[in-house]
Amino acid sequence: MSEILDAGPSRASEQQPPPTADPAARSRGAWWWSGLRPLVLRLHFYVGLFVGPFLLVAAVTGLAYTLTPQLEQLVHRDVLTVPVGAERLPLEPQVAAAVAAVPGGTITEIRPPRTDDGTTRVTFDTPDVRADFARTAFVDPYTGEVRGVLDTFGEWLPVRAWFDELHRTMLLG
Repeated sequence: MSEILDAGPSRASEQQPPPTADPAARSRGAWWWSGLRPLVLRLHFYVGLFVGPFLLVAAVTGLAYTLTPQLEQLVHRDVLTVPVGAERLPLEPQVAAAVAAVPGGTITEIRPPRTDDGTTRVTFDTPDVRADFARTAFVDPYTGEVRGVLDTFGEWLPVRAWFDELHRTMLLG
């Protein structure tokens, strides 16, 4: 039975690195680490203390930003959807209604609705809107009534643009 136990090396000895032959080399390696370790731990603590809140805010606002398509549908439901009518009007009367709702604007884009209950989007470039934003009129394609006029950032409605600004700049300018 003692032959079986002595047949090979134990697992504990396989996992441990072989001892260094030169004890002075071990003490040199331990010296620089023992002096540097408290500094590294203190730096790690302060970096975590100061950077951690920024990472937390970025994660929370990024998570909120992912929910903006659903929030837009809730907040702007009255502007984005209409009751389905019998027949859609041609684009000319819809655009004329949008032009009347946004005087002084230059039309940059006209988007017919993608769904039966969607509104037609007519986007204008106006001088009184923030840089990179546009003014968009939402028109009922069945009645020609303007459902609302919003400042948009590309395809984004104000809710998504606000969350984007919050996530990118924390609304600090």
